[in-house]
Amino acid sequence: MPLKLLFVLFCFFFLQTIEANSTYTFGESFVERVSLGDSIGFFLEVEKQYQIEDLLHASDTIFAPIENKDQKMEGQTTVWSKVLLINKSTQTQNGYFSLCSLADSGRVYAVINNQVVDERITGNKMPPTHKSLPSTDNYVPFQIRKGEQILYYFKVYFHNSTKLNHIKHIFISPAEPLVQNMFMLYIWNFFYAGMMLLFSFVGLLMFWIFREKTFVYFTLLTFFFAVYFLQQDGILETFFFFQLLTNYTIVHSYILSGLFISTFLFLSNFIQLQSHFPRYYRLILAYTIFIAIIGHILNFSFEDQNLTVSIYNLSILPWMILIIIPIYWLARQKNDAARILLFSLSILFFALFIYILNLSYDFTQLLLAKYAFQVGTILFSGILFYSLFDKVNKIRDEKRHYEELDQMKSRFFANISHEFRTPLTLVLGPIGEVITKQKNDKNKSLLQMAEHNAQRLLELINQLLDLSKLEAGKMKLKASEQNLTPLLKGITMSFESYATRKDIRLHFASQKDDVWVYVDVDKIEKIFYNLLSNALKFTNEQGEIAVLMTEQKEWVEIQVQDSGIGISASRLPHIFNRFYQVDNSETREQEGTGIGLALVKELVELHRGKIDVKSTPQKGTTFTLLFHRGKQHLTEHEVVEYTSTSINKTPNLIEFSERDSLQLTSNPVFRFNKKFPTVLVIEDHADVRAYIKQYLVDSFHILEAINGQDGIEKALEHLPDLIISDVMMPKKNGYEVCQTLKTDQRTSHIPIILLTAKAAQEEKIEGLEIGADDYLVKPFDTQELEVRVRNLIAVRRQLRKSFADAPKIEPEAIQTNSVDKAFLEKICNIIEANLSNEQFSVEMLVEEVGMSRSQINRKLKALTDESANKFIRSLRLQKAAEMLRQKVGNVSEIAFETGFSSTSYFTKCFRDKYGTTPGNYLTD
Repeated sequence: MPLKLLFVLFCFFFLQTIEANSTYTFGESFVERVSLGDSIGFFLEVEKQYQIEDLLHASDTIFAPIENKDQKMEGQTTVWSKVLLINKSTQTQNGYFSLCSLADSGRVYAVINNQVVDERITGNKMPPTHKSLPSTDNYVPFQIRKGEQILYYFKVYFHNSTKLNHIKHIFISPAEPLVQNMFMLYIWNFFYAGMMLLFSFVGLLMFWIFREKTFVYFTLLTFFFAVYFLQQDGILETFFFFQLLTNYTIVHSYILSGLFISTFLFLSNFIQLQSHFPRYYRLILAYTIFIAIIGHILNFSFEDQNLTVSIYNLSILPWMILIIIPIYWLARQKNDAARILLFSLSILFFALFIYILNLSYDFTQLLLAKYAFQVGTILFSGILFYSLFDKVNKIRDEKRHYEELDQMKSRFFANISHEFRTPLTLVLGPIGEVITKQKNDKNKSLLQMAEHNAQRLLELINQLLDLSKLEAGKMKLKASEQNLTPLLKGITMSFESYATRKDIRLHFASQKDDVWVYVDVDKIEKIFYNLLSNALKFTNEQGEIAVLMTEQKEWVEIQVQDSGIGISASRLPHIFNRFYQVDNSETREQEGTGIGLALVKELVELHRGKIDVKSTPQKGTTFTLLFHRGKQHLTEHEVVEYTSTSINKTPNLIEFSERDSLQLTSNPVFRFNKKFPTVLVIEDHADVRAYIKQYLVDSFHILEAINGQDGIEKALEHLPDLIISDVMMPKKNGYEVCQTLKTDQRTSHIPIILLTAKAAQEEKIEGLEIGADDYLVKPFDTQELEVRVRNLIAVRRQLRKSFADAPKIEPEAIQTNSVDKAFLEKICNIIEANLSNEQFSVEMLVEEVGMSRSQINRKLKALTDESANKFIRSLRLQKAAEMLRQKVGNVSEIAFETGFSSTSYFTKCFRDKYGTTPGNYLTD
């Protein structure tokens, strides 16, 4: 006979001998909750499924109190009980029955005169919003008017095994304080959820700003804390998604899984557990995943919820111990993050202890006992929230520090490039000069080897600078529509002679003759130069290299294939890393820096393209590049109009060509036998100054300045015909020199050539925008430098001659800059104001202008090809001619009005300038 049936027979026998007191009488002071479990009787269904009608006619003796409350009922259980409520007070009593919170379903029947007058349903299987009082608890309302008595029957169903002590959980509570308590519970939970969600939102905001994963994990942790307690108190089901949350246990398991995972992720990241204890981190991670899924497994494996909860709680305890151990250890090692975490966890565990005690012993007298764990989570999150803000400040400091380091790195690259390019100039220049004059083949071969390696060093410097600019975001894409077929074929075939020497077959093939793609030509050349250089370097004799291009719907695919030594699978994922070398042994066969492929990848991605590599050792390697068709993937600023020349056409920039060189060399203007033009060379490197001087001294008078400030002072003192200035110098750099001299009236007319190691187009444009007339990049060709110097001086002389030959002095005719125009206008205004003053002289003009006599003379000579004295006379004669044309007086009167005291001298000067006498000019 089953154990359950024996127990039920025992109950029936017991119930026949003891009758329960199943009555509760209301007095005037019904103000607090009252337990009915110890005073009413219970009846357990056995085989028959009883209905309320069956019990209305049954004897009261079948209901009996439960004495052995620790007795456990196995499997599904249905329990009946009843109570007679009598109201002897002077007012109507409103209240709620509270049935066992573990009951899956419950029915409450109100009976008057053996007739059911009301029926209410409750239970855990019912959504909170369908209950009389929205809650996870099982509340059923009742109302008894004065002098009335009502008999209530309770039918409670338990799906899982339960103790008889739980069956006894039947209470009555006055309505008003219960509703008030429920309202306060909602207020508290919404406040709690608001606090935790605020933490979550700010954590997410901090992640968006600083991209620190710790903030994401903090956001998840506080979010799951909020959701966990909202579900615990029924708020989640009552107000949010109640239709989706039909199975409390399953949803609860998912929430707990999220809570444990987010807690582990946050705690481990906060103290950097993986970096301190990598193996221990993997152990805790594995156990966290275990407890995240064990709850779901238990729910599907066992129907007994109490057993499930017990096993689950036992599995959590080792996890908590595993988490605490590394935190405690690091705290003892004076790790600040671990100390903060240990302190906050201590508060959380203490709050949890109070909360568990309250569940067991119901500390109703302690106001915060029921909410202790929630308060603990707020304090826990608040402390960590504060510490995260402290971490934000540290991140800001670190970010500022890294930005400063990045700026220092950029300055270092710029400076080191200058330092490298300067000696390279002094190496490549003389070598090239000597090679052209060298007749001994052996010596010429050695010099060409030296030149080749110097050029190789220059290429490496350029690659390093390109990487630096890409990293700093300063390298901009200048894409124009290009036909890739001839472009790539030209690049490929430029390696043909080298491939032939190595006995390597090199060929190019394209699916179409015209494949138009928006690319930056300069960057495409760098990409395929590096790929083909690598392919030739790692392909042995009698090998093969192919560049193949095919068109797809949205992409153009380009493959660079070689039959070289290949790359092992373990090294293949790292080949695009900066400074990584496939063969980094001391006995490696090929040289390399690990810069080229890193640069290739960055430049391809700058085009929004893709690059991939496949390789088989001893069989070869294939690089596959994909470039978008069209220009939708590019921004407006990244697309430029195609120009056939790589030199930007700038109004101030006079382009160099061989034809110009030949013409200017034979131009009589540049036969400086009588007077050499003066060139000021501003350069802090003595060898570079000597190198420049060596090639210019035969045709120019050379002045030297050792830094920018010295250059400005010497320019103001000597007013040279042209200035050559380095950019990177102490005291004043080349840009500052250029800006200072171009905005000074004394020197604004002097042409300036900037000479620098900065090769970027942006630097060139910057120099030209502040007034530089030309720009050369180190290492430079000395012949080109000389021709550019001659060009600028010739143009300046031609402007002077044009101005001098003009019949009328007009400042607007000055085609250099606004400063020169303003200077001439000022001079003309001063002279015109003193036009009739025959005593007005150069000395008076010097005093009015605020410049020395020599400076004014040099300035006017440079602009008008006339001295100050001659310029005053020319302007007087110009005004006299105007007055003669207008016939405002006779010759003598006009001579006097224009500052000539002698009519005969006026006539002589007028004839020299205009080729006729004033009298004839007047009558013509």
